[in-house]
Amino acid sequence: MFYCFEQAANELRALGSFLTGSPADVAIDSTALDPEKPFFDRLFLRRPNTRVSLLGYSLGGLQALYTFLLKPHLFHRCILMNSGADLDKMKTKPVNITDQQWRAIRNGVAEVRFNHRQDIVHPGILDDILFNRPFHDPEVKELFAKHVRKILFVSGGADIVSPVEQLQFLAPEQAPQPDNGSFSGLNIVQIAGLEHALQHSPVYDEWFLAVMRIIEQFVRSPSAETPVRYERLLQDLASIRVGDRSWAEHVREHDGRTPDDAFVTRDDQSLDVQRLFGVLSAKDQAKFLDYYYISKRFFDDDGDLVRAVERSQRDIRTVNPEQRRADDRRRNLPLGG
Repeated sequence: MFYCFEQAANELRALGSFLTGSPADVAIDSTALDPEKPFFDRLFLRRPNTRVSLLGYSLGGLQALYTFLLKPHLFHRCILMNSGADLDKMKTKPVNITDQQWRAIRNGVAEVRFNHRQDIVHPGILDDILFNRPFHDPEVKELFAKHVRKILFVSGGADIVSPVEQLQFLAPEQAPQPDNGSFSGLNIVQIAGLEHALQHSPVYDEWFLAVMRIIEQFVRSPSAETPVRYERLLQDLASIRVGDRSWAEHVREHDGRTPDDAFVTRDDQSLDVQRLFGVLSAKDQAKFLDYYYISKRFFDDDGDLVRAVERSQRDIRTVNPEQRRADDRRRNLPLGG
């Protein structure tokens, strides 16, 4: 466990740096991923604004949290599923590990950790993640409180292996005060009746799609502290063009045609993003996708979004008659781009 935690954390940080183009961590061998780089290049588009998030289940959740706290600015989000209790609080009988066996494992981890502290990147983080609740190390407490809004816990209400009541990372007296703009509360999605194991779980089957949507929205959300304003959202979406028109005008022109030709379904509720990508440049695809997910904050369905963006363009043309006339002239030209 000890060596896996350290090795996996190093490899994940190296991969995160590689995917985002961030400077390599001096604590990591920069050549460690060289054999795998062609493979990762086939899997991922690497850009400076690439966002990398971590997700871990059970002990893997502690691994994800440890890696995240080692380099919180490298990772966009961190999600723990049925995880978060320290090793002393876990009840392992439901996963066929007796109390005696688990005690031997915990003691072994503690001994190796103590004897090899010089090999640990940040001993305080590892100590607090594996053993100390609430956190003991002042630096770790401050780090966790600062980045807690980037962490999501998905917990089963009937999970006794890593029970939700053990998610006590900060003591009440350690909680930052509201006047400094930060809160120590956790982001927890608790599912009633869900036990530790997810496979073959009727409760998890029932909640699976909802949980995936929650995680997707959490990961897709922007990392900036200030949310995108409604007016800015419309302005930036309207700046994405298909030839001489905004993408919304192009979509509305196709809306109502045959299903094969339409970008919005007949009930005007969902946008065929994949089809729209076929007429957008690679640069605009990335921009559109970011703002499309942000738009869910303001619009219940895609039809409302399309109409709002198109309406914002009409308002601009009404204010600027010359622009309106130029748009009308261009409307009669063949579609370009």
